Amino acid sequence: EIIDETAFSLKIFDFSLDEKQWTNLGTKPICVLFVANWCSYCDEIQAEIEKLSEKYKEPINFYLVDCNNEKNPKLRKRLKIITVPVIIFVPLKGECQLLRGLFSENMIGYLINDILLKN
Repeated sequence: EIIDETAFSLKIFDFSLDEKQWTNLGTKPICVLFVANWCSYCDEIQAEIEKLSEKYKEPINFYLVDCNNEKNPKLRKRLKIITVPVIIFVPLKGECQLLRGLFSENMIGYLINDILLKN
């Protein structure tokens, strides 16, 4: 599902709460991918995430944030996203993990299990 800054604040974390620790606003762990259509690495990782989202669609919510040109500038600034691709894993409890760059489908699957599903 493609989301913007407003949907991010409603579904994942509301930055207006001014909390230092993120709180997952959903009922499932979350995987958020930040991409841009001009980025060839983003195309690769987006295809990998789409495959994994089919495999893990029941236990995890997957979201995509468009970083093309000036889309979602407040969200990108708040999360310090300067380059793409970026993946953020948001567990139900515990700390979020942010990954920058291109990772294989196997590595992302391992991280999903380790960060989001190990409860």
